[in-house]
Amino acid sequence: MGIPHLAATLEPYCVVRPLRDETAVIDGPALAYHILHECRLNGVLQPSYRLVGGAAVRWLDEISRQRVDVRAIYFDGHLPLAKRRVRMERLLRSTAQIAHLHSSNPRGCPARQLAQGPEPEKADVFATGAVASRSFADPTFLVPAVIEALRSCTQYRERVLMVPGEADTFCARHVLSSGGLVLTSDSDLLVHELGDAEVVFFRDIQRRAGSAILCGSYGPKRICEKLGQPSSDGLVRLAYEQKRSPHASMAQILRACSSALLHENEYAQFCSEYRGSEIRQLSLPTAAGPLENGSLDPRLAELAIQLHSASGIAGDAHMFLPVLTENPARGSAWEHSTVVRQLAYSLLIGPDPALAVLEFRRIQSTSQKGRRVEIDNADLQQYLGQLLCLLQEVSVISTIDESRFWLLVCLGLDVVECRRRDKESLAWAAFRQVAKSPAANNSSIPWDVVHAVAQLQAMCYSFRLLRQALSVCSARGRDKTLADVRQLQPYLDHLPPLTDFPDINSFNQIRKLPGHGSLVMSLEQCLGLPALRQDITGRDISATNNGLGKPADGRTLRTRSDRTAGQNKFDILSLEE
Repeated sequence: MGIPHLAATLEPYCVVRPLRDETAVIDGPALAYHILHECRLNGVLQPSYRLVGGAAVRWLDEISRQRVDVRAIYFDGHLPLAKRRVRMERLLRSTAQIAHLHSSNPRGCPARQLAQGPEPEKADVFATGAVASRSFADPTFLVPAVIEALRSCTQYRERVLMVPGEADTFCARHVLSSGGLVLTSDSDLLVHELGDAEVVFFRDIQRRAGSAILCGSYGPKRICEKLGQPSSDGLVRLAYEQKRSPHASMAQILRACSSALLHENEYAQFCSEYRGSEIRQLSLPTAAGPLENGSLDPRLAELAIQLHSASGIAGDAHMFLPVLTENPARGSAWEHSTVVRQLAYSLLIGPDPALAVLEFRRIQSTSQKGRRVEIDNADLQQYLGQLLCLLQEVSVISTIDESRFWLLVCLGLDVVECRRRDKESLAWAAFRQVAKSPAANNSSIPWDVVHAVAQLQAMCYSFRLLRQALSVCSARGRDKTLADVRQLQPYLDHLPPLTDFPDINSFNQIRKLPGHGSLVMSLEQCLGLPALRQDITGRDISATNNGLGKPADGRTLRTRSDRTAGQNKFDILSLEE
């Protein structure tokens, strides 16, 4: 988030020196976005999670070779209520970016915006310069993917820590007690109480000739001495005046610092964000359980913290779902997977019927209310039985790898949810068509196909939340509550990592398999669908507006079974609204 122009104002007081023989803590989210920027400097507009995760590990390897001892990599596990408006603004901006991408490319989404096409096996993690092309959106699950990559590496697994607050606050608390450097992109770190510790921004870490790595180091205590400011107060007053006058010169800011405060209450509120007593009393986490050791997705961790904080929560808990690269002219790609998340939420909420979750997906204003997700345990119990039945059926027909098994499961759930709504499944209509040859990098992907893949990603991510909710409840000893849900565990244990989540490439690959037609017919039988044999060997779905899930010649693809609920065991798989 940061204070605009603060780092630029203080840049003359930055000391350039070798990054070597240091102890450091790292602002995890800032690391993730820095690595994304480095991948884009390598010419990859939308890098895969595999490339991003591998680049993050290699970046850490490079600084470790300089004998930089990374003590902790902190990730946000819960953002305070005061930051909720900022989150809404970010969600609104992401929604607007996808809408602009769609309106600028009505015939189809540019393939290069979808992690489509070749990318280098390894990215140069110290690339410099400017990004050649603009990306309309960042990878949806960027931060969780970096956490997953770091936790898969034995050298860094124990350093990854999820904190019940903002990562920058815990970074500051760590170095205040232990010294060293904070590696970040957030100028807020300059305002925190750091003692003798210093701040290094990722953008100022560069590799020079040979293997030497240089950095620019900001020492708040040293800067205060040079500016004649009391070191006991650090840079708080200077940062406050910078925030009030973003374009003021250093001389103007220093004059304001030497003058009497005009808005004492406002200044006190500003100080509390960085120097409050609760910050000094923070306990640094240990990798003791799933809420601390980074094994949870940040969104699931935050929801668990909201629901189980000692002080309780005011009203419903909030879940901010990321904006997917989808067709904004259609309903949210998150909609059809709601019931899977209901299962996850029910585990975290437990028996308290008064609690519920508000979901925020695409929004049109920062004042928009979230969608309340009700929990009906009786309905969920029925759904659980049907879900287990579907998993068993798909496991019989699927002899391919785990990621494709889950793609078929997600397809099946999307079909039955659409059937309940008396709609045709866009994902199924797209899946039935044989994929065209690989598109050139400057071509586009039909928006209906983009939206179908987004729905499958949402379904997979919802299962990820369910698996992690199970781990949280197991750690808390709620075995009786888990008795039925635990039957899902053998399947959820094999849920693919984010690197293997459905994307345009994997969706097209499975549609080009020699046995694709047989796979379609087997899944039709599993779901109780009528045989849909026409067009499964050549035509792609239409990208025009006349015909969701129709072949290019306009004929309707029927995916809704004529069977009754008594004849087809999957008819009641989804909950009634």
